[in-house]
Amino acid sequence: KADGYPDDCQLEPYDRSFYAKRVEEATYQVDHEKLKEYFPLPVVTEGVLGIYQGILGLKFEPCEEMAKRAWHKDVLAYKVTDSSTGKLVGFFYMDMHPREGKFGHAACFGIQSGCEYKGEWQVPIAALVCNFPK
Repeated sequence: KADGYPDDCQLEPYDRSFYAKRVEEATYQVDHEKLKEYFPLPVVTEGVLGIYQGILGLKFEPCEEMAKRAWHKDVLAYKVTDSSTGKLVGFFYMDMHPREGKFGHAACFGIQSGCEYKGEWQVPIAALVCNFPK
């Protein structure tokens, strides 16, 4: 109603985050830009990886060798191992920042499937692609 829409206007599920943000700003004076200052990406990334390490029994280690071969200098690469056995599970890239020519939404892509190849296990490689500001 405040936006000039009729009372019987139907909100769709995909409208929720847009209007929830507007309610937070109008009712509770939430400043989302100010809030971001308390959650710097490197700290959040380390925290999220730590949670997944504990839940899944994995270990994530930065992999400079793969990062050097990535498609952009800002892309991070991680080696994933089983924390109890040390066995290699796979690798993943994190391409976290926007740049010219990069699409504007987040996605996760499989780069290489985990499978048997020439009698040996080929580990999976994936990429998390986001657009968080630097």
